[in-house]
Amino acid sequence: MEKVLKQHVFVSYSRKDTTVMEKIVEDLRKANIPVWFDKKGIKHDTSNYEKDIRKALDESFAFVLLASPHSRESNNVSGEIDIATNKDIPIYKVRVYNAEWSECLPMHMTKADVMDCQRENYDTGIEELRQTLIEKRNEKLPRLYEVSDNMAIPRCYLSITINSQMTLIVLPDCFQNMREFLNEIYVGYLADIYPPFTYGSAWVIASILSKAKGFRRFSVPLSWLTRSSAETPLIEHDPSWINDNPSDFGLNPTTHWQVIPSPSIGFALATNDTFLIKKIEALTSDTTKDQPHGTLIKYLPTASKIVDPDKNLLSEYELVAVLAEYNVFPDTNKYKGKVAILDEHYV
Repeated sequence: MEKVLKQHVFVSYSRKDTTVMEKIVEDLRKANIPVWFDKKGIKHDTSNYEKDIRKALDESFAFVLLASPHSRESNNVSGEIDIATNKDIPIYKVRVYNAEWSECLPMHMTKADVMDCQRENYDTGIEELRQTLIEKRNEKLPRLYEVSDNMAIPRCYLSITINSQMTLIVLPDCFQNMREFLNEIYVGYLADIYPPFTYGSAWVIASILSKAKGFRRFSVPLSWLTRSSAETPLIEHDPSWINDNPSDFGLNPTTHWQVIPSPSIGFALATNDTFLIKKIEALTSDTTKDQPHGTLIKYLPTASKIVDPDKNLLSEYELVAVLAEYNVFPDTNKYKGKVAILDEHYV
């Protein structure tokens, strides 16, 4: 039998508890925890209903029961608990109703540990649930694996296209730093293509645009622009940058990337740092040079389709600047997490 990839947390609940379910699901998804639940559109009296439920349970790495008198009386919830138990899926009980605990669970579960997400205890309970599920997600889900073109990517993963025949999906939150992240990709898939320690000089990870126009983002630090030459590897120029988190360089769940040869010309910056914005504006207003330092593009909602067509890589930034010179940042560490490096050629 083909092994089923675990993809999500299964949330079991009564329709009478839909309001609290939606709040819990929203908070879990904010923590990049993929969640599956029985949507309102699924009809319980159809043959596809049980098929959908069983498939979702097969793909679950954890089972969250929203415990209340309503769920205890639900035949569907009871059936879901039985299947999860038989499949050895870890079950986490979450109290969502102000009633005696024994009234919220089947008799065989009344002595089990519980997380309390009732109104007055919600913040503490949801944080405990988040941390528990993150640990379970990191334990049960593969950090990275190859996928076919038509496979839906779980919400907690990003994708990286290695070449026209291979795409990986990666769980970025499992990696402590960029060193770990890049090493796993390089050793597993790129060692026969690029020399070691050449990230930033021979190859780089760039975002994939879904449309013909837009800025590509490069997963590199600001110090990439201050190298003495395009042939200088990042690790040689700035050894500390690979100790930073992948999210500092845009490598977040649901984003899409590709491995490309490292470009040497045509870069832009996106930033939300007030001091750096003023510095860039002062540089671009300098008309004493024969060649202008660059061009500013204000990041406005009306221009968002040009600057960031997918609206998931640059939405936190206020300004994009296309610059002609880059040796103006003596202290690049000051801007960690505040700058994105982009491809100038967006049209």
